Parts: sequence; structure tokens; C-alpha cells
Amino acid sequence: MALAPANAPDYLEKLREEVREDARAMIRAEVQSALRPSETWDARLSAIAERVASLQGRALDNQARLELVQYETAAAYLETAGGAALGQPLAALHRDFARLYAADDPTRAKFYLDRALRLVPAESPLASSIRYDLACWFTVVRDFEHALRELRTAFQHQSKALDDRLAEDLEEGGRLYPLANTPPFDKAVNDLLLNMSIGTN
Repeated sequence: MALAPANAPDYLEKLREEVREDARAMIRAEVQSALRPSETWDARLSAIAERVASLQGRALDNQARLELVQYETAAAYLETAGGAALGQPLAALHRDFARLYAADDPTRAKFYLDRALRLVPAESPLASSIRYDLACWFTVVRDFEHALRELRTAFQHQSKALDDRLAEDLEEGGRLYPLANTPPFDKAVNDLLLNMSIGTN
């Protein structure tokens, strides 16, 4: 039986460092081989987004849920590899993830909305849409103060699409109906609507 060297602690530390360096070299090689032109990332992201969009509005069976987890993993990789170049389309995909999880897993939905918001410029139309989604999310969990704040921020950059969504969501049964019918937030929502109507004249 082979005996350990007399300087066993030093020997083991040297061995550990060699293993760590080999692991680091492998990771560097894998990352470099994975980095491709942004067109490849765009194409992959577009394919994922198309498939995720097709899952919207239907009950997900176990196979679809497994597929969704795979898309989430792929999106996390693309976010790391693609960086800022994929900000806008990746944010839109995260927003789609949030919509899929909205009914069954609101915490996960909020995670994806927050993540999407970090990927887009604050002044962009997509950021306003995400803020609007956050207002709806906060309304559902009865955090009306944060809901109102997100709604006001969303409408700093008004759009027809947001106007249409707001008109629908303020109706009875709409996602913002509780916010618009709970004092004192009802007055703040009315003020927001008034400002919007003045701004469009």
C-alpha cells in the first residue's frame, strides 16, 4: 500500500489547485465555444418566444410544464451569454413567462416581471407595459399603494395599447377593478384618467 508523501497537506492542496484549474479551463472552453454571433442568439430566442406564446391561454400538462422549465433555463443562459444585445427580446420573453405563471404561481410571475424590467430602458414602451403588468400584479395581491405607483409610472409614457388595456381592466371583473373601487385609491385612479384625457386633447 502506497504511503502518503511526508508533506501530505501541501501535496493535497497542490492537487486541489490543479483540479480547480482544470475545471476553470473547461468552463472557459465551454463558454467560448457557446459564444456565437448575436444572430444565432436572436434566432434561438425568437424560436423560444414563439413556442412560449403558443402556450398562453391554455392549461399546461406535465409535458408542457417540463418544456417551459427547459425554456426558462435556455433564457437564463442566453441572458448570460448574449448580455445587453438581447435586452429587449429577452425582456419580452420574461414577460411571457410571467403571464404563464400569473394564475398558478404569482411569486414566480413577479420574479419574471422584475427581471424583465431590468433588461429594458426605463423610457421604452415595453418598460411601460411591464410597469402596467406590475400594477395588475400588485392589485391582485391587494397592495394598492404599489399598484398605483406602478400604474402612474406606466402612464408617464402613454400609448393607445395601454389606454385600451386600462379601459378593459377597470371594468367590473377586470384586473384593476379592485384598485379603482377602493378608497382612497379610487380618487387617484380618477385623477390619472383625468390627466390622461387632458393630455390627449
